[in-house]
Amino acid sequence: MSTRVYLDGRPLPVERDTLGAGLRAAADEAHRHGRIIVEATAGGAPIAEPMLEDPPDTPFDGDLRFVSVEPRDLARSTLQDAKGALEQARRAQEMGAELIGAGRPEESLKPLGEAIEVWRIVRDAVQKSVAIAPTGAGQVGLDELVTTLGATLTEIKRSLTVQDWQALSDALAYDMDEQVDRWQSLLAHMAQEL
Repeated sequence: MSTRVYLDGRPLPVERDTLGAGLRAAADEAHRHGRIIVEATAGGAPIAEPMLEDPPDTPFDGDLRFVSVEPRDLARSTLQDAKGALEQARRAQEMGAELIGAGRPEESLKPLGEAIEVWRIVRDAVQKSVAIAPTGAGQVGLDELVTTLGATLTEIKRSLTVQDWQALSDALAYDMDEQVDRWQSLLAHMAQEL
């Protein structure tokens, strides 16, 4: 039985032929070089997140392969992806506003839900990026945008609750469109500063 561990294509020594020992060896080596692991496979299959968080010390015979990156590179890429995802939110918001304008407010709920899901993903991505590669660049602007977005989303919720379709349409077509522009600008700045 033999566990073979590779980090970024380089073989690593492992103290025992177990999955846990292999995971720890790769994590320790990545940490020593100031990198974080972004991909992990066992025998060619992706390793599930719960197993990465709490690696079992079970025997393993095969290859464990890991890919690591610099935290700033990952954060930069994540911020750029989040910036691009906001175009999807913009399209969904526009579609929602158009459906309301066409007298079909009930149909606007689907694109509205899609837009809100994109915003949730973007928020999570930004929080994770700031956590792995802290930078003062844009933090004040980010705090302000989070507050403004929260206020706009509160207005959207209020409009939905009282079925104020005109207010909802305006929030989607104007306020949320402005949010996309402002967030994209800040995300681009933050990515550039990393």
